[in-house]
Amino acid sequence: MGSTPHGTFLVIDPDNTPTRPSIGLLLVGDAGIGKSHTALALLDRGHALVADDAPCFGREPGGLVYGSCPASIQDLMEVRGIGLINVRQLLGDCALRATHRLDMLIKIAAPTVTPYSLDEASEHLLAGHWQTQDILAAKIPMLTLHTQAAPMLALLIQTAARHFALQRRRV
Repeated sequence: MGSTPHGTFLVIDPDNTPTRPSIGLLLVGDAGIGKSHTALALLDRGHALVADDAPCFGREPGGLVYGSCPASIQDLMEVRGIGLINVRQLLGDCALRATHRLDMLIKIAAPTVTPYSLDEASEHLLAGHWQTQDILAAKIPMLTLHTQAAPMLALLIQTAARHFALQRRRV
């Protein structure tokens, strides 16, 4: 993944309260894996879209990575089976953010058969598959979720982002 990854950039808990800090989340994965459908479900849950498919990222002097949307696709999201939708017209201004810090990535991946022993597989399932991605020379945490839980993927992603925020506050 290069310095400008493709994906859907969202803000989980965009109201940013002390009990629910906002999390900038980039959904990545292969074409057709369900990023847009999942993003639409997250928008329906009250989260916000920064950019679909081609967010622009830059690094602030303090080292944080921020993302925004190119003007050419502002307010737009492509949803397989429906086409191009205008998020502002469908869901209102509260469903969009102009820019946000990038806190984490979630990679949506196809289901796989794990080559782990039973003990390793249990640990892997409980801990999640975390790694980091270099984006503009910053190490951004990335969780891989497999689509076997597709009906609940939006809930899993919302929960993972909120858990990440809680863990980060405790450090």
